[in-house]
Amino acid sequence: MPHRFALYFLLLISVASCTPQRHQEAAFPSRSITPSAYVSEPEISKILSFLTQDSLNGRAAGTRENQQVTRYLADYFSSLKLQPLLNQSFVNTFYTSENDSSYTISNVIGYLPGKTKPDEFILVSAHFDHVVSGYYNQKDKIYNGANDNASGTTAMMMMAKHYALTGTNERSIIFCGFNGEEMGLLGSLDLANK
Repeated sequence: MPHRFALYFLLLISVASCTPQRHQEAAFPSRSITPSAYVSEPEISKILSFLTQDSLNGRAAGTRENQQVTRYLADYFSSLKLQPLLNQSFVNTFYTSENDSSYTISNVIGYLPGKTKPDEFILVSAHFDHVVSGYYNQKDKIYNGANDNASGTTAMMMMAKHYALTGTNERSIIFCGFNGEEMGLLGSLDLANK
């Protein structure tokens, strides 16, 4: 797909109804933070609770639980009517090693075409894998990964929802749930090489 890629870094500060400080208003008089009408605290809590539940055993790449989260993200992107980026599916499967074709994991990638600059892309991403039970101390302990990185995945999903429902993006936005981050940024490397 011949597109000119422009790199942009996004910082999601928060989606909350708060009043800017007085000094912030002076520094940015023409801008204010407006909460999205499409993003709610209950929905954020619901997604974060799903991603961090004990039954997902940490969402380690390649596990049955990780595949469950992969399907969850793909279904969410589909419900927002995002478009698949690289093929006919939001799920982009790849080999974890060039020498071993028996083990695969998948990124989940969708995009929204830009309104006025569709050939310029912004990438909004988060990794959704974490580690297996007992990874850190070999005890039967589940590492739910709320901060690494269920919270980032939830923020990426909420940004996708906001832009899908408002249609206010001038540039195309790629939303990517990376997999294999805990194995050495494998999902990021796979997308970068495509």
